[in-house]
Amino acid sequence: MSNRLFESLRVSMEEAIVPQPPDPERERLQVFIIGSREGVMETIYSLHHRGFAEVNDWSPLLPVPESGELMSVLRRERWVGRSAE
Repeated sequence: MSNRLFESLRVSMEEAIVPQPPDPERERLQVFIIGSREGVMETIYSLHHRGFAEVNDWSPLLPVPESGELMSVLRRERWVGRSAE
């Protein structure tokens, strides 16, 4: 592997790991769906059908500690100070 490729991969990984400073004009929002596998997936598809979010925008199913349930997370940003239209 060339040194240039290795350096490029290292820089890319550092950018992914180091949190970026928050943008004061944006707010991060997170939507959680928690329940059974079937319930979470049904809700994701229902929200997609209503135009809320693309199915692939949700995280993979993740186990909820000590509950036996699964969850999926949708992360979005909104502009601060702008009304929703």
